[in-house]
Amino acid sequence: RLFFAGTTHQPQSIFGSVSADFENHTPGTNDDDAVNITIASDQVNVIKHLLPGRFLQILTTSAEFTLSGGTGTSPVTPTNVNVLRETTFGTSQIRPLRAGNSTILVQKGTEKVKEITFDLDTDGLLGVDLTVLADHITRGGITDMIWQQEPELILWFVGADGALIGLTYDRANGTVGWHGHQLGDSGIVESITAIPSGAEDQVYLS
Repeated sequence: RLFFAGTTHQPQSIFGSVSADFENHTPGTNDDDAVNITIASDQVNVIKHLLPGRFLQILTTSAEFTLSGGTGTSPVTPTNVNVLRETTFGTSQIRPLRAGNSTILVQKGTEKVKEITFDLDTDGLLGVDLTVLADHITRGGITDMIWQQEPELILWFVGADGALIGLTYDRANGTVGWHGHQLGDSGIVESITAIPSGAEDQVYLS
């Protein structure tokens, strides 16, 4: 299915297409018909991002939800949809990303970076504040981020002041560390991206 969410007039609704027919959103009750659902919550949670993971992750202004078919590997159908609130951080406008088995998001306020992972003990998502290791380095806010997998596992961030900030992120080997990078000639970063090129991911800055 192709999923859309968060329209102007339905900010906490999710719309899934007919199975294998991405432009068809005709509602119905058959298992392969389109799926339309509105998050049931005690407050308005404007949907900012959708991200595929173990389940479809719905990231909003006030909380993080997952959408699934209920139990086990049951598929999502118009009559079998389960939306659960997992964490209550709230995400910013900055596009979250998948790094290894984790979701990395910039929390609303743009100064904190959260690592969202699946926790077997709670059978749900668990959030860890990565900036607690060096909260001064993102003070003032973040405006952009990307994930570089080769030759090293590094999350790159752009500070609101134009600073280039790196986070070595190799959770499997217990390596998580922040580092700042001063650009020559008083340069500031406006945006950043990473492009696979041979055996490396090349990082480009404007």
